[in-house]
Amino acid sequence: MTHIFDSLTYDTVWSTKAHSEIFGGIFDVIVQAGQNGPSPEQRVLYDDFVRREKKIKHGILEKIMEYYNELRVEYLDDMGLDEHHDDDREDISVYIPKVKSTDDLHKIIKPVCVFVPDQTGKNKDRIGLLFDCSWDDRNGLGVMIKGKVLDDIGPKSICY
Repeated sequence: MTHIFDSLTYDTVWSTKAHSEIFGGIFDVIVQAGQNGPSPEQRVLYDDFVRREKKIKHGILEKIMEYYNELRVEYLDDMGLDEHHDDDREDISVYIPKVKSTDDLHKIIKPVCVFVPDQTGKNKDRIGLLFDCSWDDRNGLGVMIKGKVLDDIGPKSICY
């Protein structure tokens, strides 16, 4: 059986398409590596992620929801509104709507890619998930996973 990394192509970054359980479909896989290609450590890390993806999916989505709900309160506060606002303003219902369950996350985030950073320094044993999001179209959402747990969450730039 061919490994997904065998289908990577290089054009400033190594990339291919693959299925993601967390994303629920086919998405980009981007591997940060030099022209010689991904390291064995990156291959093992990606394989471990794929093996655990189904088990960690719910926990990751819960953490994204917690992060979003905290951010939503801050945004509403900055607008002079409270968190119990009824979404009757179009800008609120479009950009920062209420999210009651992880099933509603599709309203506010769109998966972009699985990112496998170089395995040096702070990125050792970490893999990133990048999303576009309704509340910040410039910076998006990044989630860094280390092992079985969410290690960091914030703008996409945390993954690089």
